[in-house]
Amino acid sequence: MVNHLSKRLNQTSMADIVNVMILSDHGMSAVSAPPSNAYNQMDPIDEVETEKIQLSKILTIRNQVKWVVGSGSHVGVYPREKKYRADVIKLLEGVKGIQVYDQNDIPERFHYKRSPNAPPILVVANPGSIILPCDPNVQRPASQESNSRFNMASLRRQFKYGFSGYDPEEEDMRGIFMAKGPAFKDTGETRGPVKLVDVYELICKVLEIPARSNNGTLADIIGFLKGGSEGVHPLSITLGVAVLVLTLSS
Repeated sequence: MVNHLSKRLNQTSMADIVNVMILSDHGMSAVSAPPSNAYNQMDPIDEVETEKIQLSKILTIRNQVKWVVGSGSHVGVYPREKKYRADVIKLLEGVKGIQVYDQNDIPERFHYKRSPNAPPILVVANPGSIILPCDPNVQRPASQESNSRFNMASLRRQFKYGFSGYDPEEEDMRGIFMAKGPAFKDTGETRGPVKLVDVYELICKVLEIPARSNNGTLADIIGFLKGGSEGVHPLSITLGVAVLVLTLSS
């Protein structure tokens, strides 16, 4: 898609007036899949050493825990009663390869602690570790398979491409951001990490439209633009939006 877009911009002599930004919402961390006869060929990603954690083997799950929501890089643990919370946390804190947080202690950098969706206990795997699904009696979403404890086939597919959702400070969790066009510096320089919330401010600046209330900071990302806080020629922006929409929808 990117090659096609670049080719068409050059063919239509619009490369010098169209701004293009390419970004991802997060990175991925490589993990190795559980052994399976279904895979005759192993990808390089399968050679990564991975610690696999089964919480069902650690907790007296049916007595203390009502639900375990999710699997992979992080899960939410819901004790049956609030009085069990401290005991569950104490058990989990002794497990290698994970970080355990009471909801009140979830790091601010996660921007999650005050969310109505935040679990009573958040368990985050360290890179190189993954949390396997639990017993179907407590696992949510529940497996659709009746003949196994969890949907291993689905899990293997996810292993193949890696996992997201680890601590956002981990380098593997960084996404990509690339930009080219009349609004951006053309020195080919590589800049330090940017926050995804700042990209919205940058887009609004390039489009010359007012930004709505948000958590981004334009000053932290303005260095990508030619002339810094100076304005951008509106002709390039109008054509840029039209060409991108038409190209991606064709």
